[in-house]
Order: sequence, then C-alpha cells, then structure tokens
Amino acid sequence: MRRQRAGRAHLTVAVSLAAAHLAFVPASAHAADPAGCTRDGTHITCTNGVPKGQTVTGTSGDDTIEVTGTVHGTIDGGDGNDTITVHGRNGAPGSNTSGRRADADNGGDGENAVGSGGTVLGGAGNDIITLIGGNGGKGGTSFARFGKGGYGGLGGDSVEAGVVDGGRGINLITLRGGAGGIGGAASNGKPGDGATGGRGLDAGRVIVGADQHSSLTIDGGTGGDAAPGGRDSGDGGVAVWRGVMEGGTAPEGVSIDITGGDSGRGSGEGWGGVGFFIGELMGTPGGDDITLEGGKSRSSRAKGRAFVSGPLDTKGGDDTITVRGGVTASTQCGPGNDTYNYTEQRGIPNRRTCEHINRFR
Repeated sequence: MRRQRAGRAHLTVAVSLAAAHLAFVPASAHAADPAGCTRDGTHITCTNGVPKGQTVTGTSGDDTIEVTGTVHGTIDGGDGNDTITVHGRNGAPGSNTSGRRADADNGGDGENAVGSGGTVLGGAGNDIITLIGGNGGKGGTSFARFGKGGYGGLGGDSVEAGVVDGGRGINLITLRGGAGGIGGAASNGKPGDGATGGRGLDAGRVIVGADQHSSLTIDGGTGGDAAPGGRDSGDGGVAVWRGVMEGGTAPEGVSIDITGGDSGRGSGEGWGGVGFFIGELMGTPGGDDITLEGGKSRSSRAKGRAFVSGPLDTKGGDDTITVRGGVTASTQCGPGNDTYNYTEQRGIPNRRTCEHINRFR
C-alpha cells in the first residue's frame, strides 16, 4: 500500500524600512526580520521560513520576496508591483540499508509553503504570488535479502489553514502542491511505492484581487513514481481539499483554474487527483472564467474527478464554467448570461441561472 495522506498541519514575516534608505543598504539582516532573512534594496530573501508572530514587510517599491521554508507568520508586500515566492523545503531521502537491517527508510515528507496561521498579502499593485509545497523525499534502497524499499515521502501542501490575499491590482496567484516522493528500489525484496502529491489548498482562504485580468491557479502535486520493478505509484494531489476561494470585487471578472495532480508512473495503483473536492468558490460581480479539472492517471487507474462538493457561485456577470472530468456537485451560475460546459458527468447546474449548458468532447 503506497503512502497516502491522512491529514496535515501552517508564515508571518515582518520587515519595514523606507525605500530611500534601503537603496544604500547592502545585503544584510534587518532587526525587524526573522532570523535567516537578508535584504538588498527591494530584494528580500528568507531561508528559514517565517515563524508565527513575525512579519516580513516589503517596501513601497517593486519588491522581490523569496522564502524557503514554511510561512506561519505574515508576508506583506505593501505597495508596488511585487513578486512573492515561497517554497516549502523538500523531504530528505530515505536511508539505504543492507545486511541484517532489511527494510530501507521512507523518504521524508515535503514541507508546506504556507502553514497554519500563515498569511501572504500582495498589497496594492500588480503582484505575482507563487506558493509551492516541498517535494517528498525518495524512498531508500534495500540491498538486504528480502528487504523492502522505502516509500516515497508525501508532497507538501501549498497552503494549509493559511490566508492569501492579492489585494488591489492585477494579480497572478499560483498555488501548487509538492510532488510525492519516488519509491525506493529493493535488490531482493519488494520495491517501495510512490507517495501522494501535496494539496494546493487545504482548509485555507484565497482572495484573488480587486481588478479584472487577475488570475488564480491551484494545482495538486504530482504523485511519486513506483520504484524500478515496482507497481504502485502515488496518487495525484487534490487541488482543493477544503477552503474558500473568493474572486474579489473585480468589476470585469477574474480567471480561476483548479486542476488535480497527475499520478505517478507505475503499473498498479495510482489515481489522478481530484480538482475541487470540497470547499466554497465565489466569483466576482463581473464575467469570470472558471475551469475545474481532475488530474490524469499515468498508471492503470482513472482520471480524478473534477468537482465533488461545492458550493460554487459565480455571482454576477456573464460567466463561463468548464468542468473536465467527473462531477457530482451543484453549480449556481448567478445573474448574467452564463455558460456551463462539461465533458463527462454533467453534475447539477442550476438550469434557471446557467443559461447555456453544453457537453463537449
């Protein structure tokens, strides 16, 4: 049985200095920043995440904020066209084994990018926010007689019980779960299985922005491959497990794209991840473009469902909803001249508010 997810656990970063002053400051730590953070003008780098209760604050200019580790505190980009990137750390590879100790160690789990209590604020301006869970570590190899290879480590979540708010401006927000770890080989026993990819959004909240042309992309992580000679790969990660997604107040709508992760490669188990499993998605007063899709299976199993449980309410405007994969949930299109497209199961679109319902191949 490959490693699957049972449950999961959540950055605050605070930094402030006037931009004019920062222009003369070489790369260095700042008293207000968490340990592991340095600044070089508008370029802020943190190598140890952002602990709970601490904040990293950008300048009034166009900041680049790069964080490795988990954000449990706050990142506030402030004014300007900011680029904020957070990578959860990758899991360690499992130790190999030989001799008397038969089974190799499992790979370590990837870290979440934004964890419990973590907040990422774009602020005013056209911001690019990218949050990526850490990859799971590869399972160790067993050279012992009858020893088993280690399982891959689980991919880390992009956001778990945290908040992301793009703020005013045209924002491009991407949440992506980490890849599941690859199974470890075994020279004389059972190879290890690949692990499940990380979730894009788990029990968190995302607000896209206040201006049209903003976009939100949420992807589940790719499942880990089966070990050489093994069968079972990891399932693709669920894009939205639980959580709330709000388009915001954009008068002409936003784009929201939710896709489950693809499974790992193998000849046995390995399902595509669900796109929108359970949560709440609310559009804007304008015309939104919303796409929900399940992940592909790269083994012998099925594509993941696109949409399991809502609610999904597009609010106002002339909206387009496209669902690629199985659907069991209901959709409320809202006021406007709306189009609902589907490929497999239709689900339950409200016929009074979804004016155009189309099946396509």
